[in-house]
Amino acid sequence: MTTIFEAFGSRDRSGQQDGTGSTAELFYIIEGTTDDQVAIDLAANHSPISYYRLVRDTIDVNQVAPNRWEATVRYVDPDKPDEEEPGDHVEVGEGVFSFDTTGEIIHIDAVKKGKYTEYFHTAAQAVSFKGAIGVHSDGVDGVDIVSPGLRLTYRTRLAKEDVTLQWIKNVAAITGTTNNNTFYTFAKGEMLFLGMQGEQSGETDPEMTFNFVASSNWPVARTFETLDGDVDVFKDGHQYLWNYYIKGKDDTAKKTIPVPHGIIVDTVYEESDFANLGIGTQ
Repeated sequence: MTTIFEAFGSRDRSGQQDGTGSTAELFYIIEGTTDDQVAIDLAANHSPISYYRLVRDTIDVNQVAPNRWEATVRYVDPDKPDEEEPGDHVEVGEGVFSFDTTGEIIHIDAVKKGKYTEYFHTAAQAVSFKGAIGVHSDGVDGVDIVSPGLRLTYRTRLAKEDVTLQWIKNVAAITGTTNNNTFYTFAKGEMLFLGMQGEQSGETDPEMTFNFVASSNWPVARTFETLDGDVDVFKDGHQYLWNYYIKGKDDTAKKTIPVPHGIIVDTVYEESDFANLGIGTQ
């Protein structure tokens, strides 16, 4: 046989002295069942649908012993709107940026001119590796380092009539490209578009999330050493820089070693007009 009774300490309520309030809780003890659904049904059948001017919202049950349950019936103010955290909701034309500046791991095999110190015993024949890192007889190992990185997400609400299947296809085609013009203060080539998520249903204007990675261009040349002399290198944020090594002869040490012969900068991403995303270019 199942039984239910209201527990001591029930009827906790916050609100006004006139009987209105924002929340209230009633507590019950249920005995004689091992089925959580039976416990929930008993609490629903024995608790009032409304309490003062509040309405029943949720029922939680917790098994505290064999055949024994505690039930909490929660009541809320029907006239009080659901609370939202700041930034939970955006209107059409508004936008919210989220960001992550934890950086990224990249592999380098040489440093800029003047950014290394070489130590040799006075009796040794000094060898100049010209900034190459981890040089040995078989090649150059390099090293993994943390590089500045900025991941951005932009969440906004778009008018439902603008979110067509063709527009979604156009946005998908931009994925994996960089900006061909200034985009939200980021210069040409500094923003890489990673893609978009969203959902459209019914008559609601859909929320969309756009994902980017930002990487700064080199507005001032950086100088690297090579076998034949210094070279000044410019690079856009998402271009790929690598060193070309050859076997070079060190006349002082009378040895053949791997040394940088040239610095190569490759454009690995195509450019796109990010204005086609429809989220502004401020």
